[in-house]
Amino acid sequence: MTSSTTRGTTLVCHYRRDGITVPDDPRRCLRAQVRRIAGGRVLDIGAHDVDDLTDYRNACTLALAGATGPACERAKSLRLPGAEVEDGELDTLRFPQNAFDVVVLRFSLCRAAKPEQTLAEIGRVLRPNGHLVFLEHTRASGIVGNAQDRADEIMRGSGRCHFNHEVLQGMHRAGLVLRRAEWFWPSAHLRAPLVEGVASHPDPQYQRELRWLSGEQE
Repeated sequence: MTSSTTRGTTLVCHYRRDGITVPDDPRRCLRAQVRRIAGGRVLDIGAHDVDDLTDYRNACTLALAGATGPACERAKSLRLPGAEVEDGELDTLRFPQNAFDVVVLRFSLCRAAKPEQTLAEIGRVLRPNGHLVFLEHTRASGIVGNAQDRADEIMRGSGRCHFNHEVLQGMHRAGLVLRRAEWFWPSAHLRAPLVEGVASHPDPQYQRELRWLSGEQE
C-alpha cells in the first residue's frame, strides 16, 4: 500500500519517516483512548507500526485505510471477523454511511489530498453516536504558525507532508464536535504541535439548541 498522493507527489507523514519517532506521551494517550473506546465496528486510518494494531481486542470488525509499513503485513494475520485493508484516496472512503462505531485517525490529514473532504468522509461513515479518536500534528497560532506556513510553501513538491493543516478547525467545519483534546509540543524534529483527542457528531439536543439560538424554526 502506498502513501497518499497530492499533485503527483507521494507524501509521507513527518512522523512516519525513518529515524523519527512519535513522542511517548501523545502515543500513550492515543493508545489509552483506543483501548477504552474502540469497540464494535472500527475503522483505522493511518496505521503504520505493528503496535498500532494491538489495542483492538474489543473490535468485532476492523477495516484499515491509508495503512503503511509493517501494519499492512500485520493486518493480514489479524484474527478478527471482517478484517479488511482498504486502498485508495482518503477523501473517498469506500464504505457505506454510518458503517463504523469508532474511527481512529493518526497522522493522515497532513498527507491527504483534500483534508477537509477526508474529515467529511469520516463524518459520513461514523454512526451518529460513534467516536473519532485522533492524533495529528497541526498548525500552531501566532509566529510559529506563520513559520509553518512559510516552511510548507518552501517544501511544496518535496514529498514531505503538509504540517500546517488546522486540524480542530477542520473538524468543526466538517460538523464534528470536539469532546476532548490534549496538546503536545515536541522538543525535537519538527516544531509543530501535536493534538490528541476525541470528537463525535453533535447530539440531537445540541443541534436543536443551535437552531433555537439562531432563530430557526423546528
